[in-house]
Amino acid sequence: MKIAIINMTNGGISGGYKKYLLNILPRLASNDNIDSLLCISPSSLQVDTWFSLMQNVEFVNCSPFGFLKFRFDRSLKQKLIKFSPDLIFVPVARHFEFSGVPVLNMVQNILPFLRKEVDELSFSEKLRLYIQHIESVKALKLAKRTIVTSNFVKDFLIEKAGISKEKISLVYFGKDSPAEDISKPPGIPNGLEKKFLFTAGSLEPYRGTEDIIKAARYLKKDFPDLRILIAGQSRTATLSYHRKLLALSKSYGLSSNIIWTGQLNQSELAWCYQNCAMFIITSRMETFGMIALEAMANGCLCIAADNPPFPEILSDCAYYYSPKDSHSLVDAIKNVASWNDEKKLEITDKAKKRAESFSWDNTLEGLIREFELTII
Repeated sequence: MKIAIINMTNGGISGGYKKYLLNILPRLASNDNIDSLLCISPSSLQVDTWFSLMQNVEFVNCSPFGFLKFRFDRSLKQKLIKFSPDLIFVPVARHFEFSGVPVLNMVQNILPFLRKEVDELSFSEKLRLYIQHIESVKALKLAKRTIVTSNFVKDFLIEKAGISKEKISLVYFGKDSPAEDISKPPGIPNGLEKKFLFTAGSLEPYRGTEDIIKAARYLKKDFPDLRILIAGQSRTATLSYHRKLLALSKSYGLSSNIIWTGQLNQSELAWCYQNCAMFIITSRMETFGMIALEAMANGCLCIAADNPPFPEILSDCAYYYSPKDSHSLVDAIKNVASWNDEKKLEITDKAKKRAESFSWDNTLEGLIREFELTII
């Protein structure tokens, strides 16, 4: 098979999407079913620099794929004509068509579909997500097949977006092995090992980070030395949300209790996973929850908002709380803190085993299967 992969982004990329490409492209390149790959991406990403040389993969740079301003430039068209793909794979819910070649799409972001359920969105963000929603529905209806990464997304698209169930398949993401080299992030005081709560992810309104801050207001009474590490950064469009979180922590007298680490690399994240007392997952919605899977793989004691797809992915390896309910989160944290060492070890072992069931090799198998079904 000759596969063209079109990374239709506006010039940026999420950490989860990048991790997907880093794991899947080399596996595709070495698979016996794949003859050659053409990987097209915005030049700002420099995707070709992420990989060692792969003989059957050609990387092509192009202009960003804006929702309202993308034009099929002549050089890109000529490149596709020369490559003559059997299939075009678009790993994001964007519409793309070329000379009748079958298209396989994938949903990595559920936010455009559920944007009305998220508070704190600016008008410009609401408008952007509305346009993205229209584009996503169009893309999924016109694509020959669509991959989803959780049953939650599959059911949602069938019931709410009117996508035919016959053209949707579930292919879970995989998990990376815990980093062998770990390093403590700069600015973290000594002696915090197993004494802090940790959460990670981009600072977006749908992440629900305020749940932790509101819970900390009550936790501080029983745990005066409480420390919370919050990893991640905001986009320009979500700076106001970040400022709100900072103001909220200050109003509760928590400025000295919360450490904002900013963006962390994998070795720094691994240190936080492996040294936190608990990992807190507050997100209102995810298509899969790769960070939650990373936390499990590192043996974290996880507390998660009872939102889909976390029960599907984490199963009974997490303690769940009611989202937006600070008292529910406080109770969850106190409950887990009361566990003896034997129970904590039992849960962390179970989490590691659960994480092992999500492998990138299984993801590859599912992807190859979808390639074959799409080409038929």
